[in-house]
Formats: sequence, C-alpha cells, structure tokens
Amino acid sequence: ERSRGLGDVYKRQEYNGYTDSVVFTISSSLFSFILYKGWNLITLPCKNSYNASSLFNDIEGCSIILSWNASEQDFTIYVPSSPYNFAMEDGHGYFIGINQDSIFSLVDSPIQNVNLTLYVGWNMLGWFNENETNASSLYNEIDNCTIVLKWNTTLHNFDLYVPGAPSDFKIHKGEGFLIKIYDTKDFQYWLGENLFIKAISSPVVNVRMKFPPEYQWIDFWDDNEIYKR
Repeated sequence: ERSRGLGDVYKRQEYNGYTDSVVFTISSSLFSFILYKGWNLITLPCKNSYNASSLFNDIEGCSIILSWNASEQDFTIYVPSSPYNFAMEDGHGYFIGINQDSIFSLVDSPIQNVNLTLYVGWNMLGWFNENETNASSLYNEIDNCTIVLKWNTTLHNFDLYVPGAPSDFKIHKGEGFLIKIYDTKDFQYWLGENLFIKAISSPVVNVRMKFPPEYQWIDFWDDNEIYKR
C-alpha cells in the first residue's frame, strides 16, 4: 500500500498474471474513536447534536452511557427505555459501556470553547483541543484541585495523578477525565485550556463518589484514600 494524495490509499494486487488496483479514500474530516470492550471515558470533541439515545444507537455494541451530574454529585444513567435522555454537552466527559471492541466516528467540526461550572467535589470533563495536555497542567491550573483521574481501558482501572505520583499521564483530544475540587468558598468556570474563572460562592460539599452497584465498577474513594472494591 502507498499514499496517493491526502486521504487516499492506493492498493495494487497481482494474481495469476492479472493485476487489479483499488483506491480507498479516507476522509480527513472525521474524528474517530477506537472503543474497547468494557468502560470507556470519552468526550465528543466536535460540534454535534447527539443525545444519549442517538449516541447509544450509533455506537455498535453500546450497552450503557453514564453522565456525571456535578451539582448533585451522582451519575445519570441512560439505557434504552430510560427516562434520562440527556444531551451530549461540549466539554463534558461520559462513560460509555460496550460489549465488544468498536470504532465510532463523527464529523470533525472543531469546538472553539466551552463554558462549564466546576463544583466542589467531583467533576467529569472532556478534552476537546487538538494539542494534548497532561494531568499536572490541569492540576496546577484549577484552584483547590486535589486529584486528577483518567480511565485506563487496558487495565480497567483509573490512572491517578497527585503531586509526587509516578505518572503524569497525557490527556488527548476526545478523552474524558475526572478532577476533584476540595473545600473552597468559590467555584470556577472552565472555558478550555488555561481558562479558569472564579465565580460565586458555593457551600462546602463533602462527598464520597461510588459507581452504580448493579454494574461492575471498580473503585471508590474519599478525601484521603482510594479503596479497592
């Protein structure tokens, strides 16, 4: 195989003295996810009109979609017949549960910025910029951030960053991540990379986040430790 112009792959095959050629056109205007059996933490990094039900139907093998409600510190679950058919919002992260490896693509229409309120407690965000970032950058940019988590689809567990952690993992376009914001009198708006704005006061929230018991989630944690379940 060899390239023949942007987005084209030229394949030449010889068999029993006969030669045939095929040109495959690969669209450079699509953003594609490779999703793995089990849980995947993603964001839709392109302008889109998806809600939970339409995304569920477009991902082959999808069995559940979870959105995190940061103001309530709880998950909203979508499965077929669920009453919670939430919109897929820019800058938010979503857990996608699938029963087989799958590829999902959408038109790569860039998102210029987002406007998200960051609450005391856990927030599940998504990286939509072309350039990657890393956990320490997010940690340092967000006031009172105490931990950054990214889901590892190979280990089926979280990668964890706090200062002194051995892994300052990268976060790429289309990946979701979790941050925890500790006791603060103010909460913030996140508008994208390096854009955090303190806003109005918010009461202290002491939370313990855990996964829905009817599904096979792995970890839960409090302010001080991560426990294995």
